[in-house]
Amino acid sequence: VSQKEISKSLELLEKDWDIDPIIKDFHLGKRDDVSENSIKVKDIVFHIPFLNKIKKFILWKCFWPDCSNCCTRQGRLPLTSHDLITIGSGMKYQKTSDFIKNETVMATWQEPSPGGGSTTLTSINLKRKEDETEADD
Repeated sequence: VSQKEISKSLELLEKDWDIDPIIKDFHLGKRDDVSENSIKVKDIVFHIPFLNKIKKFILWKCFWPDCSNCCTRQGRLPLTSHDLITIGSGMKYQKTSDFIKNETVMATWQEPSPGGGSTTLTSINLKRKEDETEADD
């Protein structure tokens, strides 16, 4: 995703939502204090951005259907834990873990960080095809 596309997405969001200037600067790559915290939950490692100067994590909540920016302007729909439970039960899975195993794929990629390093991002995504693997992403 290019800087221009990110900027345009933020402009569209600002029509209906207040965006914290710290978050806006983070997404536009204007922060020089971003580091990464890796947190392992069972077999999944989550890479969470951390702002060193103000000692805060960057976390977000999905506001679909009011927002839909990630759904319509990004390559993949990020899934929250609530999404996994809701979609899995809607598809008649008895266990969320079975839904995750059969219907999702982990995607991990690196992007340049404002400080000159790189940030690793990981997300759980719905499979686009039945036999999709991590290598397809």
